[in-house]
Amino acid sequence: MNWYNRSILNRVLTIIVAVNLVFAVIAAFYIANSMQSRDRYDHLTGVEMVAALETQDLLISFKTQVQEWKNVLIRGADAEQLDKYWSRFQQRETDIQSGLDALIPRIGNEQAADLLRKFQRAHQTMGSAYRQGYQTFVDAGMDTNAGDRAVAGIDREPAKLIDEAVQAIRSEALAHSESLSEQVAASSFRMGSILLVAIIAGTVACLLVLMRAIIRPTQTIIGQLQNLGNGDLSDPVTLVREDELGQLADAARRLHEFLAGTSTQMTATAHQLKETRDIISVNANQVSAESEQAHLRIDQIATAMNEMSATAQDVASHAVSVASQVQETSDQTRDADGQINNAMDSMNRLAEQIRTSSETVNQPARA
Repeated sequence: MNWYNRSILNRVLTIIVAVNLVFAVIAAFYIANSMQSRDRYDHLTGVEMVAALETQDLLISFKTQVQEWKNVLIRGADAEQLDKYWSRFQQRETDIQSGLDALIPRIGNEQAADLLRKFQRAHQTMGSAYRQGYQTFVDAGMDTNAGDRAVAGIDREPAKLIDEAVQAIRSEALAHSESLSEQVAASSFRMGSILLVAIIAGTVACLLVLMRAIIRPTQTIIGQLQNLGNGDLSDPVTLVREDELGQLADAARRLHEFLAGTSTQMTATAHQLKETRDIISVNANQVSAESEQAHLRIDQIATAMNEMSATAQDVASHAVSVASQVQETSDQTRDADGQINNAMDSMNRLAEQIRTSSETVNQPARA
């Protein structure tokens, strides 16, 4: 069963092989029935019809034999003609008896066979009677009337028996022929009906297998894939099989899982983007408010800077005056430093002179 479920091709091949096997069985029965009909037809044509024809030939030979006896009586005055027709009469008798020996065992109709056996015995009796009549005819000096009286009515019983046998065999052959024709017609109609039913059943079975195994699952998968293509993830592919459609369903499920995961991620990302947007909006509002405050402060700073600029200009003008005064003071300080340095030089020289003078005063004292 795994082989059947493994592939769509296996399913289709299985139903095709099964239907063909049914057709093959029906064809086998039809061929067997046809062979039986052919055998019955061969038996009819090869046995019964042949027997009917041979019986008819025996009837003709019997009538010919009787006619040969009449020729004997009519032309017996001529010795040559007498021997000729009497020999023919005896030859016909021998042929009829040989034909009966070969025919009777092959007759299936017991009634006809019994009639032929009775005819054979009656024919033998007739032959003996005709020999006696022949002798009477010869002894009477080829007197036709004497010969005819000697065998008068002797051929009636065998003629009746062979005629009844021919009719019985012919009737049976015709009945078998009609029966065979009816059987062949009925068999052909029956086998044709069975074959037609098998074709219809096989077609319906193929359609059912195709519908259940291929068409409907394919339509279901197509609808689910169309929903998936339209963004509807609420109808996942649920088909589970081992064949090609099962593989397609597995691929569709993986695609559904991928798209579902992607959708979840996109939803989460959209939520995060919304939160980020809200944060950015709040921050933008704060920045806008702070910008307004900054503009106010900048305006205040600009005003203060203007005031400071005016103050700085005043300070600068005062600084220039102070710088001039400082420069003058610096010049005066440098002059004072020069005078102080000159005074210090004078004082140093004075100190040196005093030390020299002190040493001069101290030298006599030491002496």
